[in-house]
Formats: sequence, structure tokens, C-alpha cells
Amino acid sequence: MQSNNKENLQALSGLTVLDLSRFAPGPFCTGILGDMGADIIKIEEAGRPSGRRAENGKGKGMPEVREFAPPDSPYDPSNRNKRSIGINLKSDAGREIFYRLAKKADIVVEGFRPGVTDRLGIGYEKLREINRRIIYCAITGYGQDGPYKFLPGHDVNYISQAGYLAILKEPRLPGNLIGDIAGGGMQAVIGILAAVIARAKTGEGQFVDISITDGVIAQLGPYFAAYSMNKKMPDEIDLVSTGTVPFYNLYRTKDGKMLGLGCSEPWFYVNLCKAMGCEEMIPYQGEVEKYEEITERFSKIFLTKTRDEWFDILTKSDIAVSKVLSFDELAEDPQIKHRDMIVELDHPELGKVKQAGIPVKLSATPGSIRKFAPKRGEDAVNILLETGYSKEEIEKLEKDDVIYTGEKA
Repeated sequence: MQSNNKENLQALSGLTVLDLSRFAPGPFCTGILGDMGADIIKIEEAGRPSGRRAENGKGKGMPEVREFAPPDSPYDPSNRNKRSIGINLKSDAGREIFYRLAKKADIVVEGFRPGVTDRLGIGYEKLREINRRIIYCAITGYGQDGPYKFLPGHDVNYISQAGYLAILKEPRLPGNLIGDIAGGGMQAVIGILAAVIARAKTGEGQFVDISITDGVIAQLGPYFAAYSMNKKMPDEIDLVSTGTVPFYNLYRTKDGKMLGLGCSEPWFYVNLCKAMGCEEMIPYQGEVEKYEEITERFSKIFLTKTRDEWFDILTKSDIAVSKVLSFDELAEDPQIKHRDMIVELDHPELGKVKQAGIPVKLSATPGSIRKFAPKRGEDAVNILLETGYSKEEIEKLEKDDVIYTGEKA
């Protein structure tokens, strides 16, 4: 495992997070907090879980899904640095465990629809009675209020509702990156850390209301500003960043791979044309009617060399160019390798395991990878002992199916 060289001092050391979330936004959020040193306690189900896939990779009645690794996979970065306990929150004894954990915790993160945790008796108002310093973050599709607050949804619904797909020439779903990860998970991290700073001033916690739809709209700020200013939707040429112009686009090369061009500035475009040997295209940069001709010309030229050959040529001429890398190329890319963004960890059973690294680089209190994703309930005994339960009490709780320790199928 990775560790920092400052005697394991980390930015969020000392903070305890109770993680009730199941799907992408919540685990991504708490994963970042865990990388930065917070103690993340995953509160999972005591019985058969709905948030974790069955061992064969299939949920009951659902087709096999291969897009993501299971939450307890050693390859999954969003659940590393976490501990797991299974609790039956529908039982009085289970809620009591949660209350005792919440009394000492700093942060709670959940991703249920509004009102679910209140009905369980573990909502913000109840926890605030127990711990005035608690910071409670709820990540939902549409927020805690408004006419859509109870609507079910997934990433596709939120990016549609927020207007993201409207800026694309040919709408295509970008995975769950724009909504769940950037609109939900990242915004939740920002909100939680802001609340931590505020608590240092006021002495009290607060409710952090994160709407994934709101987060997507915020990302569209520059586009909406142009729309408001011009009183019309941008046309294709205005949408430079979506690949509608020849100098900001993707091109296939001789070996079937691709390059990404970002030559929006006039000088980059001039340098590009010179390096490609098509100086005759330089005067056409601002002539929209010539863009199709320029694109065709560039496309033919790029097919004369391999991706890596073009990258070597163009990077020597101050041109905004990049390789379109496949996943199996990431770990060997010199920039990504230098930044430790694909790390190789030693697993006791699987040997070398690769994960995405830590993106936030802190000079004095860097993050670290200390633990692989936990099996459900594997830390239950230690967590309960820390909370004040005796071994005998823990054995009874397990016998009564109030908790799940991972020791029985």
C-alpha cells in the first residue's frame, strides 16, 4: 500500500464518515475523503445486500453488468480506505448501533430519495439531536425539494433534465461521468469540506443538499451564459468544444488510433498547419465555409503516419495535441506514470493490482492508499468494539441478525 512520508499525517485525519451510499456518487465522494485520511465506515445491510451485486456478478432478475467492478473488488478505487459493517437499520438494536456511531462521527453521506432516512429514524433532524456537530450530506437526483424531488432516476435522466445533451451535435451518453461523478460526487465533496470549515467557525454541523441535476447545470455555466447573452442556442460552429470545427477535433491515424487536437488559438492553428505541411490552410482558419475542406485535408494527412509519430512531430512545434489512449496504455504513458495516476498495489491473493491513483496532490499532507475495498461486514467487530460494545453483545447482535460480520454466508 502507498503511504506518505510525513508520518502518515493526512489532511482529513481525525474525521469519521458514516457512508450509507450505495451507487456511484456517494462512494466516489467518500472515496476522495478516505484517500485524504478520513475514517470511512460503510454502513451496509445485515441481510442479503441490494447495493452489492451477487458473487456471480448478477443482481436478482437483472442481466449481468460488466461496466463496473463489484464494490468489494480490490480493483475498485472508490471503496478503498474504507471499513464495512452490516447493520439492520429497520431494527431498534440496529438503529441504536447507528446512533452510537453517529454520536462520535463527523459526517454522514447517503444517496436515498428524500424522506427515506427519516422514515428509518436516522434522518438529519434525529442525528442532530444526538450530535450537533454532525454534517449530513444527502445526494439525490433532483434535490430535497421541488416537484421532481421524489422522481426516480439515473445519470441519463439528470443530464437530460439539466440540458447537457442539448449542447451536443449528436447526443450520446457519456457514461455516468457528467452527472453521477462530476455533478453528484464531486459537488458533495465540495459541500462537505465547506461545511467542515464552517463548523470550525460555528461549532455546529449542517445539512448538505446535493442535487445531481443542479451539479450538471453548474458545469454548463459558460454555455448558458453565452445563451443568455446571445438569446439563442449556440450553433454548430459556436460549439467548438464538442468537435464541430477542424482545429478542435479527433482524427484517426495510419495505425487506426486517434489524436485529439485543441488548436483553438490562432497561433496553435498556424503551428499545426506548418507542422503538417499544409500552410495553404492557414488563411482559412476563420472562414466557416472552408471548415469542411480543412477537416477533409487534415483527415487525409493524419492517415499518412501513426498516432505516435504524429504526436512526436506535433509536440515539438507548440501545438495542443494529445494521444487518445486506451486503458491498457495509461499505465505506460510517461505523464500519467510520473503523476502516479495508475498505481500498482500488492494484494495478498491477487498479486499486483492496478487502480486509479489519487488526483489531489497535497505537498504537506498527501493522501494515501491504505486498504483495499472491504468485504461486506468484515470490520464490524472492530467497529463495534471501538464504539463500546462487548464481545458478548456483538455475538448476540450477530445471532439476532442485527449485524453482519462477514463470518457467515
